[in-house]
Amino acid sequence: MKNLNIYKLILLGVLCTTTSISAWAQPQKVELSLSKAIEIALDSNPTIKIVELEITRSEYVIKEGKSALYPTVDANLGYSRNIALPVMFLPEGALGPGSGGAMRMGFENGFQAVGTVALPVYMPSIYRNISMSKEQLALSIESARASRVNMVNEVKNAYYNIVLAKNSLDVLLENKSLVEKTVTDIENKYKAGLAAEYDLLTAQVQLQNLMPVIERAESGHRIANYMLKVLLSLPENVEVALTDDFNSIKNERTVVPTGKLDLSNNTDLRIVGHQIKLQEHQYRLSRANRMPSVFANVNFMTQSQSHDFKISHYNWAGSSLAGLSVKIPIFAGLKNKYKDIQIKNSIKQTEISRTYLEANLNTQASSIMSSIASAEAQILSNNIAIKQATKAYEITQTRFRVGSGTILELNSSQVSLMQAELNLNQSIYDLLTALSNYDKLLGKDK
Repeated sequence: MKNLNIYKLILLGVLCTTTSISAWAQPQKVELSLSKAIEIALDSNPTIKIVELEITRSEYVIKEGKSALYPTVDANLGYSRNIALPVMFLPEGALGPGSGGAMRMGFENGFQAVGTVALPVYMPSIYRNISMSKEQLALSIESARASRVNMVNEVKNAYYNIVLAKNSLDVLLENKSLVEKTVTDIENKYKAGLAAEYDLLTAQVQLQNLMPVIERAESGHRIANYMLKVLLSLPENVEVALTDDFNSIKNERTVVPTGKLDLSNNTDLRIVGHQIKLQEHQYRLSRANRMPSVFANVNFMTQSQSHDFKISHYNWAGSSLAGLSVKIPIFAGLKNKYKDIQIKNSIKQTEISRTYLEANLNTQASSIMSSIASAEAQILSNNIAIKQATKAYEITQTRFRVGSGTILELNSSQVSLMQAELNLNQSIYDLLTALSNYDKLLGKDK
């Protein structure tokens, strides 16, 4: 009986474990708006975490540089054993009659303790190092902001890709339903002897031609979902459900940019600016290494000698001193001169790169503005095309039903309507991606 109870407990534990594992393995569904997706990416993406850790590292580099201005305290303990006592030579009779010549002095065991306190009083290189570390921190912060800007742009584009893939798939499935309905109608007419076999075959071929297109659209939708999960660091078994569509996203972007763009917050330009400042600090540091350095030193020493190891009975003698030391670099070859030339050349190279980058960004800005204007015009044109294609489809459908139209006319009108709807989705996608690139160019990280 007792063994039976044990078996029951084991069985219950296995069932509970299996149930919990099954529940954990079941796909989870996450509803995501565009803003929520951006928030998750900025909080959980490994790239963002890495650059944030780099900021922390730069902060400690500054603290390390400042600590060089603090006093340094050292202690040294020493023991020496005289195998043969030291010899001192004295003149004859120096210590009385019979004295002089070689005389051994001292003890077999020697002990000493030395404490040293050193304080930098004037160190130009340390001050320049601290300034350079602060500029490095500013560069790390800007690099982190650049990562955020790029991440926001990537998440937006990934989100738009899913919406485009979903809308395109919906259009194809809707068109498939229309074609299936047409095939069914023609089959009924063909069986009743009211339609030709050619019309039935043509409708069936059109339906079969749609199937691989739909399969590619479904595959594109799955890939787009996967890319968004990667950016958001979501598990593969999580099902993503988007709550925003093209219309809701487009309505939020009511202000369309006009005029010349302000690139003062562009992350690429700001990073290059920090790099130039960092190189200028390196040049000043190279110059500071040629300036005098002043240190203050305080030294404490105590020592004793004896033939035995009864340290508690030793007679310890102490001494101390304080002073200043000045280090003046006079000549170190021509390496400092050549180093300065190298740094100056690096600064010129970076300045040329900045000028080229500004020209390139202005070209990008013009291209983005052109893309936005083109996408807006296409949206207006595609909306008109959808209305016209819908009306044309309704007319050809009616004509075909009464026998005055052909299957080719009906197929053509169906394809035209489908293409107009796909073109509208694509033009909205082009507008939103252009606006996203516009935000990235301006350096917006939200």
